[in-house]
Amino acid sequence: MQTLLQAVESLRAKLPDLRGHNLNEAGTRVVVIDPILVALGWDVRDPTKVHLEYATVDGKSADYALLVEGKPTILVEAKPLGDSLSDIKAVTQVVAYAANAGIPWCILTNGAKWQVYCSLEKCPAPEKLMFEVPLESEGPSLEALAKSLYTLSREEVANGSLERTFADNKIRKAVEAIMREPPRQFLNLVRKNLGDTTMSIAKVRESVMRFWGAPHGPQPPPTPPGDAEAKLLQGKPEGIVDVYRALKSYCLAINPEKVKLRALKGYFAFSCGTRRTVFWGAVKKQWVRVHLFDIPYDQTQHQFPFESPDRTRHLVMRIGNLEQLEHAKPVITKAFESPP
Repeated sequence: MQTLLQAVESLRAKLPDLRGHNLNEAGTRVVVIDPILVALGWDVRDPTKVHLEYATVDGKSADYALLVEGKPTILVEAKPLGDSLSDIKAVTQVVAYAANAGIPWCILTNGAKWQVYCSLEKCPAPEKLMFEVPLESEGPSLEALAKSLYTLSREEVANGSLERTFADNKIRKAVEAIMREPPRQFLNLVRKNLGDTTMSIAKVRESVMRFWGAPHGPQPPPTPPGDAEAKLLQGKPEGIVDVYRALKSYCLAINPEKVKLRALKGYFAFSCGTRRTVFWGAVKKQWVRVHLFDIPYDQTQHQFPFESPDRTRHLVMRIGNLEQLEHAKPVITKAFESPP
């Protein structure tokens, strides 16, 4: 882990200069990707650990096959450092290479970002993304990024790290689906454990939803950095992505030690200190839709073109550009300052 941490720190320091050299794929592999693979325990010079230019069943080749006990376990497809990794064809290609060879995991990377896919999952290729690790991200700490990347180390892969991550993601989604509309049996169990059978099921449900701070169910366990956020922003216009990122930066700066962001499937949520959730939002194609807690509608409508409160009685506003975000900031700040 310490070796990986040093490699990530060194790479992050070099990336701004490296981007100025317009590295092609071959240069990116040698200068950026290979050092990270080596730090993860995949010695690219050792054919018992890494098979370079691994031949696929269709006569083509993947850049790397990572071997565990001599068996290809992960295929890695490299792209130039300047590639955004957003090309669906590139994703489909590496997923197909792995799936056709019966290899369960594959990675698409430009060295600065590592996207990990489960090739055998039954869904469209882009939706096979398990998680991604953006090494240039300003949000997670260096240690957090290295810890996420360490999941791909030879030691961890041999110990089943990707299988566990895959299982956790599947279970998270299943729990999320259940909690979109908590079943009566669950609500009865909660009321029974309260020792207060006089509380109505409607009150129990309302409290459960408020406690979890989610519009359609509970917050799932934390996902690897970048995974859900990448899905949240996938296919959204650049201007709306800019609004989301500016909103994220502003909220995290309010109190860097206490404010936390969770990007979840279909939405995101901010919490502060011991408060479960301050507000949640969703990224749409025309705006970022924000649902604020604890802000009375009648006290704020003159400051911003708010919608009327939604069915959960949250104050709702649509932020379609950076100028509107500036107008919304005072109300957002008020949401963080309001009592739990």
